[in-house]
Amino acid sequence: MEIRIKKETIYNLPYFLPIIFLTIFILRIPNFMIPIREVDPYGHTLRAYDIAKYGIKAVFWEQSIYSHIGGRPAMYPPLYHIILALLQKTAGVFFANFIMGAVQIFLLFFSIWFVTYKLVGKTASLLSILLLFIMPLRTDVWFIPLPASLVICLVAILSYSFFNNKKILTSIILSLIIYMHYLGSAVFFVFLCYSFLKKKKC
Repeated sequence: MEIRIKKETIYNLPYFLPIIFLTIFILRIPNFMIPIREVDPYGHTLRAYDIAKYGIKAVFWEQSIYSHIGGRPAMYPPLYHIILALLQKTAGVFFANFIMGAVQIFLLFFSIWFVTYKLVGKTASLLSILLLFIMPLRTDVWFIPLPASLVICLVAILSYSFFNNKKILTSIILSLIIYMHYLGSAVFFVFLCYSFLKKKKC
């Protein structure tokens, strides 16, 4: 049985995105004054704070988190921390985290909708947004400073550029992913395997 959705619903979906965002924002308000209950956001916030405070050397050396051993070479891709550090220098730690969270969650919904709409179709784009919205707990996690939250948007855009043979854009987005999250290596491997298999079939 084919599912049919009115065209007006699909075309008006971009206007629904701010409503979805505001709903999540309102649900998130009670948590703004409560300490983050996960370890990762503290670590990423502190890495960004070090970069904002000590400059370029903190990109390559983790001082505060590993101060008990005198610090250590930075092993996590630094791009997310650099972006967050720039926001911290401008708006302070609290508002930097808020701004990053707001941008992350809006870009997440929009990028998933846009890419699904372009690659799969109208009905799939609507269902993808609805499924994202009802995922338990994830909307709360997406609103806190985690590279994994932002990299999902980049993976969606990467899929669109890759399957539309936009080589330069694909290279740029893939580079951003690699410098933002460990997931970048896995994504690179997946797309490399796909390209190899596709070329072999041809």
